[in-house]
Amino acid sequence: MFLFFFINLILFSLSLLPHLMNSSSLVSGDFNIHLDNLSDYTTSQFFSLLSSINLTQHVNFPTHNQNHIPDLVITSSDSSLAPSLSSTHCSPSDHFPIFTKLSVDRTPLPPPTFHSFRRLHSIDINSFLADLQCSRLITNPLKSLGSLLIAYNTTLSSLLDKHAPVVTKFSSRQSKSNPWFTSTLRAFKSTVRRAENIWKRTHSALDWSSFKSLRNRYHNLILASKKQLNANLVSLPSDNPRRLWQTINKLLHRNSSSPLPTFTSASALADSLASFFTDKISKLCLSLANSSTSASPHSPTSPITPVTSPLLSLLLNPKSLKYYSTAPTNNRTLIPSLLGFSKNALHSWSLLSPT
Repeated sequence: MFLFFFINLILFSLSLLPHLMNSSSLVSGDFNIHLDNLSDYTTSQFFSLLSSINLTQHVNFPTHNQNHIPDLVITSSDSSLAPSLSSTHCSPSDHFPIFTKLSVDRTPLPPPTFHSFRRLHSIDINSFLADLQCSRLITNPLKSLGSLLIAYNTTLSSLLDKHAPVVTKFSSRQSKSNPWFTSTLRAFKSTVRRAENIWKRTHSALDWSSFKSLRNRYHNLILASKKQLNANLVSLPSDNPRRLWQTINKLLHRNSSSPLPTFTSASALADSLASFFTDKISKLCLSLANSSTSASPHSPTSPITPVTSPLLSLLLNPKSLKYYSTAPTNNRTLIPSLLGFSKNALHSWSLLSPT
Protein backbone atom coordinates (compact mmCIF):
# COMPACT_ATOMS: atom_id res chain seq x y z
CA MET A 1 0.00 0.00 0.00
CA PHE A 2 2.86 2.38 0.78
CA LEU A 3 4.37 2.02 -2.68
CA PHE A 4 0.98 2.61 -4.26
CA PHE A 5 0.42 5.84 -2.37
CA PHE A 6 4.02 6.98 -2.86
CA ILE A 7 4.03 6.54 -6.63
CA ASN A 8 0.66 8.28 -6.90
CA LEU A 9 1.96 11.16 -4.79
CA ILE A 10 5.04 11.53 -6.99
CA LEU A 11 3.05 11.35 -10.23
CA PHE A 12 0.43 13.78 -8.94
CA SER A 13 3.14 16.22 -7.85
CA LEU A 14 4.88 15.98 -11.21
CA SER A 15 1.61 16.68 -13.02
CA LEU A 16 1.12 19.88 -11.00
CA LEU A 17 4.78 20.94 -10.89
CA PRO A 18 6.72 19.49 -13.85
CA HIS A 19 9.95 20.99 -12.48
CA LEU A 20 9.51 19.24 -9.09
CA MET A 21 12.21 16.62 -9.62
CA ASN A 22 14.75 18.71 -11.47
CA SER A 23 18.48 18.72 -10.75
CA SER A 24 18.01 20.91 -7.65
CA SER A 25 15.23 18.92 -5.94
CA LEU A 26 15.63 16.81 -2.81
CA VAL A 27 13.25 14.53 -0.87
CA SER A 28 14.06 13.39 2.67
CA GLY A 29 12.28 11.86 5.65
CA ASP A 30 11.30 8.68 7.47
CA PHE A 31 9.96 6.28 4.80
CA ASN A 32 9.48 3.43 7.29
CA ILE A 33 11.11 0.94 4.87
CA HIS A 34 14.16 -1.12 5.87
CA LEU A 35 16.39 -0.53 2.86
CA ASP A 36 19.14 -2.58 4.50
CA ASN A 37 17.04 -5.73 3.88
CA LEU A 38 17.50 -6.19 0.13
CA SER A 39 15.62 -9.48 0.13
CA ASP A 40 12.42 -7.77 1.28
CA TYR A 41 9.81 -7.45 -1.48
CA THR A 42 8.85 -3.89 -0.54
CA THR A 43 12.50 -2.81 -0.55
CA SER A 44 13.18 -4.26 -3.99
CA GLN A 45 10.01 -2.72 -5.40
CA PHE A 46 10.96 0.64 -3.89
CA PHE A 47 14.40 0.58 -5.56
CA SER A 48 12.75 -0.35 -8.87
CA LEU A 49 10.34 2.53 -8.47
CA LEU A 50 13.16 5.03 -7.84
CA SER A 51 15.05 3.77 -10.87
CA SER A 52 11.98 4.06 -13.10
CA ILE A 53 11.52 7.75 -12.34
CA ASN A 54 15.26 8.60 -12.41
CA LEU A 55 15.76 9.04 -8.65
CA THR A 56 18.70 8.04 -6.42
CA GLN A 57 18.72 7.22 -2.69
CA HIS A 58 21.93 8.31 -0.90
CA VAL A 59 21.75 6.98 2.69
CA ASN A 60 23.94 3.87 3.07
CA PHE A 61 24.40 3.66 6.86
CA PRO A 62 22.01 2.78 9.71
CA THR A 63 19.77 5.62 10.87
CA HIS A 64 17.88 3.61 13.53
CA ASN A 65 19.01 2.10 16.82
CA GLN A 66 18.04 -1.34 15.44
CA ASN A 67 20.57 -0.93 12.60
CA HIS A 68 17.97 -0.31 9.93
CA ILE A 69 17.81 2.40 7.21
CA PRO A 70 14.31 3.90 7.29
CA ASP A 71 15.43 7.57 6.90
CA LEU A 72 16.27 8.46 3.31
CA VAL A 73 17.67 11.31 1.22
CA ILE A 74 16.55 11.14 -2.40
CA THR A 75 17.58 13.33 -5.34
CA SER A 76 17.37 13.14 -9.10
CA SER A 77 20.00 10.89 -10.67
CA ASP A 78 21.45 13.84 -12.58
CA SER A 79 21.27 16.17 -9.58
CA SER A 80 23.88 18.91 -9.22
CA LEU A 81 23.46 18.99 -5.41
CA ALA A 82 26.07 16.25 -4.78
CA PRO A 83 24.87 15.49 -1.23
CA SER A 84 27.49 14.47 1.35
CA LEU A 85 25.92 12.65 4.31
CA SER A 86 26.98 12.01 7.89
CA SER A 87 25.23 10.96 11.10
CA THR A 88 25.64 10.81 14.86
CA HIS A 89 24.26 8.45 17.50
CA CYS A 90 23.59 11.36 19.87
CA SER A 91 19.81 11.60 19.62
CA PRO A 92 16.88 11.59 22.09
CA SER A 93 14.89 9.53 19.56
CA ASP A 94 15.29 6.00 18.25
CA HIS A 95 16.22 7.61 14.89
CA PHE A 96 19.64 9.18 14.34
CA PRO A 97 19.98 12.65 12.75
CA ILE A 98 21.36 12.87 9.21
CA PHE A 99 23.56 15.83 8.31
CA THR A 100 23.53 16.65 4.61
CA LYS A 101 25.94 19.02 2.88
CA LEU A 102 24.82 20.17 -0.56
CA SER A 103 26.67 21.82 -3.39
CA VAL A 104 24.52 24.88 -4.10
CA ASP A 105 25.56 27.75 -6.34
CA ARG A 106 25.32 31.17 -4.77
CA THR A 107 22.48 33.30 -6.11
CA PRO A 108 23.96 36.15 -8.16
CA LEU A 109 23.42 39.68 -6.92
CA PRO A 110 20.92 41.81 -8.85
CA PRO A 111 22.47 44.30 -11.30
CA PRO A 112 23.02 47.86 -10.04
CA THR A 113 20.28 50.34 -10.81
CA PHE A 114 19.71 54.10 -10.75
CA HIS A 115 16.75 55.83 -9.15
CA SER A 116 15.61 59.42 -9.61
CA PHE A 117 13.61 61.67 -7.29
CA ARG A 118 12.86 65.29 -6.43
CA ARG A 119 13.25 66.90 -3.00
CA LEU A 120 9.79 68.48 -3.06
CA HIS A 121 9.73 69.23 0.66
CA SER A 122 12.82 71.45 0.33
CA ILE A 123 11.11 73.94 -2.03
CA ASP A 124 11.14 77.55 -0.82
CA ILE A 125 7.45 78.42 -1.25
CA ASN A 126 7.97 82.20 -1.24
CA SER A 127 10.64 81.99 -3.93
CA PHE A 128 8.50 79.59 -5.94
CA LEU A 129 5.49 81.95 -5.82
CA ALA A 130 7.63 84.95 -6.73
CA ASP A 131 8.92 83.18 -9.86
CA LEU A 132 5.38 82.06 -10.71
CA GLN A 133 4.00 85.60 -10.48
CA CYS A 134 6.77 86.88 -12.76
CA SER A 135 6.22 84.18 -15.37
CA ARG A 136 4.44 84.79 -18.67
CA LEU A 137 1.63 82.52 -17.52
CA ILE A 138 0.54 85.25 -15.07
CA THR A 139 1.89 88.50 -16.57
CA ASN A 140 0.92 87.93 -20.20
CA PRO A 141 -1.50 84.97 -20.52
CA LEU A 142 -2.36 83.72 -23.98
CA LYS A 143 -5.90 83.81 -25.36
CA SER A 144 -6.50 80.33 -26.76
CA LEU A 145 -7.16 77.37 -24.50
CA GLY A 146 -4.54 75.16 -26.16
CA SER A 147 -1.82 77.79 -25.81
CA LEU A 148 -2.78 78.37 -22.17
CA LEU A 149 -2.46 74.68 -21.36
CA ILE A 150 0.94 74.45 -23.07
CA ALA A 151 2.12 77.55 -21.20
CA TYR A 152 0.82 76.10 -17.93
CA ASN A 153 2.71 72.84 -18.41
CA THR A 154 5.98 74.40 -19.56
CA THR A 155 5.98 77.12 -16.89
CA LEU A 156 5.33 74.81 -13.94
CA SER A 157 7.74 72.18 -15.30
CA SER A 158 10.54 74.73 -15.61
CA LEU A 159 9.83 76.11 -12.13
CA LEU A 160 9.85 72.60 -10.71
CA ASP A 161 13.19 71.86 -12.39
CA LYS A 162 14.57 75.09 -10.90
CA HIS A 163 13.37 74.69 -7.31
CA ALA A 164 13.37 70.88 -7.05
CA PRO A 165 15.63 69.46 -9.76
CA VAL A 166 15.70 65.74 -10.47
CA VAL A 167 18.36 63.93 -8.43
CA THR A 168 19.66 60.63 -9.78
CA LYS A 169 21.55 58.28 -7.48
CA PHE A 170 23.29 54.98 -7.94
CA SER A 171 21.60 52.31 -5.82
CA SER A 172 23.67 49.72 -3.99
CA ARG A 173 23.17 46.13 -5.10
CA GLN A 174 22.87 44.95 -1.51
CA SER A 175 19.40 45.29 -0.07
CA LYS A 176 18.97 47.29 3.11
CA SER A 177 18.42 45.52 6.39
CA ASN A 178 14.92 45.39 7.79
CA PRO A 179 14.26 48.22 10.27
CA TRP A 180 13.56 45.71 13.04
CA PHE A 181 16.99 44.09 12.59
CA THR A 182 18.89 46.13 15.15
CA SER A 183 22.58 46.10 16.01
CA THR A 184 21.76 44.02 19.10
CA LEU A 185 20.11 41.35 16.95
CA ARG A 186 23.04 41.38 14.52
CA ALA A 187 25.51 40.77 17.35
CA PHE A 188 23.32 38.04 18.88
CA LYS A 189 22.98 36.37 15.47
CA SER A 190 26.78 36.06 15.30
CA THR A 191 26.75 34.43 18.75
CA VAL A 192 24.15 31.90 17.59
CA ARG A 193 26.17 31.09 14.45
CA ARG A 194 29.31 30.47 16.51
CA ALA A 195 27.40 28.13 18.83
CA GLU A 196 25.97 26.30 15.79
CA ASN A 197 29.43 25.83 14.25
CA ILE A 198 30.78 24.47 17.53
CA TRP A 199 27.94 21.94 17.75
CA LYS A 200 28.46 20.87 14.12
CA ARG A 201 32.11 20.12 14.89
CA THR A 202 31.58 18.25 18.18
CA HIS A 203 27.99 16.89 17.93
CA SER A 204 27.96 16.77 21.72
CA ALA A 205 24.77 16.98 23.78
CA LEU A 206 26.10 19.95 25.79
CA ASP A 207 26.90 22.01 22.68
CA TRP A 208 23.52 21.09 21.17
CA SER A 209 21.73 22.27 24.30
CA SER A 210 23.68 25.54 24.31
CA PHE A 211 22.99 26.17 20.62
CA LYS A 212 19.28 25.38 20.96
CA SER A 213 18.92 27.73 23.94
CA LEU A 214 20.63 30.61 22.09
CA ARG A 215 18.61 29.93 18.92
CA ASN A 216 15.28 30.05 20.79
CA ARG A 217 16.29 33.24 22.55
CA TYR A 218 17.29 34.80 19.22
CA HIS A 219 13.89 33.97 17.70
CA ASN A 220 12.14 35.52 20.72
CA LEU A 221 14.23 38.68 20.34
CA ILE A 222 13.23 38.91 16.66
CA LEU A 223 9.53 38.66 17.55
CA ALA A 224 9.89 41.29 20.28
CA SER A 225 11.73 43.66 17.92
CA LYS A 226 9.08 43.28 15.20
CA LYS A 227 6.27 43.91 17.70
CA GLN A 228 7.99 47.03 19.01
CA LEU A 229 8.56 48.38 15.50
CA ASN A 230 4.93 47.79 14.47
CA ALA A 231 3.68 49.41 17.68
CA ASN A 232 5.82 52.49 17.00
CA LEU A 233 4.65 52.71 13.38
CA VAL A 234 0.98 52.61 14.44
CA SER A 235 1.36 55.08 17.32
CA LEU A 236 3.20 57.79 15.33
CA PRO A 237 0.35 58.79 12.93
CA SER A 238 -2.40 58.32 15.54
CA ASP A 239 -3.53 61.97 15.08
CA ASN A 240 -3.78 61.51 11.29
CA PRO A 241 -6.44 58.87 10.45
CA ARG A 242 -5.52 58.78 6.78
CA ARG A 243 -1.83 58.15 7.49
CA LEU A 244 -2.77 55.64 10.20
CA TRP A 245 -4.83 53.52 7.80
CA GLN A 246 -2.07 53.70 5.20
CA THR A 247 0.36 52.34 7.77
CA ILE A 248 -2.02 49.56 8.83
CA ASN A 249 -2.69 48.53 5.22
CA LYS A 250 1.05 48.45 4.53
CA LEU A 251 1.72 46.27 7.59
CA LEU A 252 -1.09 43.89 6.55
CA HIS A 253 0.09 43.88 2.89
CA ARG A 254 -3.24 45.19 1.64
CA ASN A 255 -3.27 46.57 -1.89
CA SER A 256 -6.06 49.01 -2.69
CA SER A 257 -7.77 48.40 -6.00
CA SER A 258 -7.47 51.07 -8.68
CA PRO A 259 -10.60 53.24 -9.17
CA LEU A 260 -9.87 53.30 -12.91
CA PRO A 261 -11.26 50.67 -15.28
CA THR A 262 -8.89 48.14 -16.80
CA PHE A 263 -6.87 49.62 -19.66
CA THR A 264 -3.83 48.87 -21.80
CA SER A 265 -2.88 52.47 -22.62
CA ALA A 266 -3.12 55.41 -20.21
CA SER A 267 -3.34 57.94 -23.06
CA ALA A 268 -6.18 56.00 -24.71
CA LEU A 269 -8.06 55.95 -21.38
CA ALA A 270 -7.62 59.72 -20.99
CA ASP A 271 -8.83 60.31 -24.56
CA SER A 272 -11.85 58.09 -23.96
CA LEU A 273 -12.73 59.99 -20.77
CA ALA A 274 -12.38 63.35 -22.54
CA SER A 275 -14.51 62.17 -25.47
CA PHE A 276 -17.21 60.95 -23.06
CA PHE A 277 -17.57 64.35 -21.38
CA THR A 278 -17.35 66.23 -24.68
CA ASP A 279 -20.19 64.14 -26.12
CA LYS A 280 -22.12 64.56 -22.87
CA ILE A 281 -21.89 68.37 -23.02
CA SER A 282 -22.80 68.43 -26.72
CA LYS A 283 -25.88 66.27 -26.11
CA LEU A 284 -26.98 68.43 -23.17
CA CYS A 285 -26.66 71.63 -25.19
CA LEU A 286 -28.57 70.13 -28.11
CA SER A 287 -31.27 68.81 -25.78
CA LEU A 288 -31.71 72.20 -24.10
CA ALA A 289 -31.86 73.99 -27.46
CA ASN A 290 -34.56 71.62 -28.80
CA SER A 291 -36.69 71.45 -25.65
CA SER A 292 -37.13 75.18 -25.04
CA THR A 293 -37.73 78.02 -27.48
CA SER A 294 -38.30 80.69 -24.85
CA ALA A 295 -35.46 82.73 -23.47
CA SER A 296 -34.01 81.29 -20.32
CA PRO A 297 -31.17 82.43 -18.10
CA HIS A 298 -29.75 78.90 -18.47
CA SER A 299 -30.17 78.66 -22.25
CA PRO A 300 -26.96 77.79 -24.15
CA THR A 301 -27.70 80.73 -26.49
CA SER A 302 -27.55 83.23 -23.62
CA PRO A 303 -24.42 85.39 -23.52
CA ILE A 304 -21.64 83.95 -21.37
CA THR A 305 -20.10 86.42 -18.98
CA PRO A 306 -16.49 86.00 -17.87
CA VAL A 307 -16.01 84.46 -14.46
CA THR A 308 -15.19 86.88 -11.64
CA SER A 309 -12.25 86.60 -9.24
CA PRO A 310 -14.40 86.18 -6.06
CA LEU A 311 -16.38 83.35 -7.65
CA LEU A 312 -13.25 81.62 -8.93
CA SER A 313 -11.58 81.97 -5.53
CA LEU A 314 -14.62 80.35 -3.95
CA LEU A 315 -14.51 77.47 -6.46
CA LEU A 316 -10.81 76.90 -5.81
CA ASN A 317 -11.24 76.95 -2.04
CA PRO A 318 -9.88 73.67 -0.61
CA LYS A 319 -12.83 73.51 1.82
CA SER A 320 -15.26 73.60 -1.11
CA LEU A 321 -13.32 71.02 -3.08
CA LYS A 322 -12.84 68.65 -0.12
CA TYR A 323 -9.40 67.97 -1.51
CA TYR A 324 -6.28 67.06 0.42
CA SER A 325 -3.32 68.34 -1.54
CA THR A 326 -0.12 66.33 -1.67
CA ALA A 327 1.79 69.08 -3.44
CA PRO A 328 4.69 70.75 -1.65
CA THR A 329 2.94 74.15 -1.69
CA ASN A 330 -0.26 75.22 0.00
CA ASN A 331 -3.42 75.69 -2.11
CA ARG A 332 -4.25 78.88 -0.22
CA THR A 333 -0.96 80.49 -1.27
CA LEU A 334 -1.21 79.38 -4.91
CA ILE A 335 -4.81 80.51 -5.50
CA PRO A 336 -4.08 84.26 -5.93
CA SER A 337 -1.26 83.54 -8.36
CA LEU A 338 -3.32 81.21 -10.55
CA LEU A 339 -6.54 83.25 -10.60
CA GLY A 340 -5.54 85.12 -13.75
CA PHE A 341 -4.62 81.94 -15.59
CA SER A 342 -7.79 80.14 -14.50
CA LYS A 343 -10.06 83.03 -15.54
CA ASN A 344 -8.54 83.11 -19.02
CA ALA A 345 -8.67 79.32 -19.35
CA LEU A 346 -12.35 79.15 -18.32
CA HIS A 347 -13.26 82.02 -20.61
CA SER A 348 -11.41 80.44 -23.55
CA TRP A 349 -13.17 77.11 -22.88
CA SER A 350 -16.57 78.82 -22.79
CA LEU A 351 -15.91 80.39 -26.19
CA LEU A 352 -15.02 76.96 -27.59
CA SER A 353 -18.11 75.25 -26.12
CA PRO A 354 -20.97 74.48 -28.56
CA THR A 355 -23.90 76.89 -28.45
